[in-house]
Amino acid sequence: MQYQYIPELHPRPDFGWSSALQLHVSRPLFSLDAREAREDWMEKSKHTAIHRALLCHADADAVPLKDVVATSKGDVDTPCRIYGWTPMEWGIFMYVPDVVEILLEGGADLKKGYPLHRAANTGNIQALRSLMHAGADINLQDEMGRTPLHFIAYEGKDAAATELFKFGGTKLRWDALSIFGHTPLERAQHGRSYFSALGLNVDGHDRIIQSLSALQEARRREAPSLENSIAFRDQLTVHHGGNAIPGSFLEEWIGEHFVYNRGIGTHT
Repeated sequence: MQYQYIPELHPRPDFGWSSALQLHVSRPLFSLDAREAREDWMEKSKHTAIHRALLCHADADAVPLKDVVATSKGDVDTPCRIYGWTPMEWGIFMYVPDVVEILLEGGADLKKGYPLHRAANTGNIQALRSLMHAGADINLQDEMGRTPLHFIAYEGKDAAATELFKFGGTKLRWDALSIFGHTPLERAQHGRSYFSALGLNVDGHDRIIQSLSALQEARRREAPSLENSIAFRDQLTVHHGGNAIPGSFLEEWIGEHFVYNRGIGTHT
């Protein structure tokens, strides 16, 4: 059975989504136990020893990831056959503790695959922080032109958005376009509509939409030259919708919407 998952065409909530792994494992459960089915799937997928260690990390008899990486360094960046994901991407997706640090120590390359996108999509805050501090490109666009913020926005991962805003500051491309012409703000709006239709909580989407809308409005009112205008306060942090957004904004616009002093802004 072939299954192709395209997020832009088949958006998913945080539960119940059908992955190739789940489809493969669930079919034979009546004749095989789950562990045998998983082994069968990994064998057919030609997973490396590191992939296997990540996928089985919660097993009682699992070999420590560090030990596997130490003896399989040649495979530390090898993508799997089905998704093309590297071990780091799988580890982040599976919420393996300290996976970024362990794999980087084993020689993993941050430029292989899209590890920051996986952390953004799953809301894996530990991995997100580790990757950013290790030098991952916060504005990297995948094959569909999506940045990590596109994934965060669609999924409504408010805590992840706050981390990205705080770390990225004015360097964060919050208005990047995907190949579909969508900004993160538009993806947040799409995600909100979809999650709301499913009866899921959309508070995270609302806070992200407020924050990105504030940035969009600030840009709309910008003076022609940011660097030469005394109307801007550099390094001002605006708190909007629960997110701290560092950057440079028109003093006039901020004065209308926020009570602030240098470095701190509070939404009124």
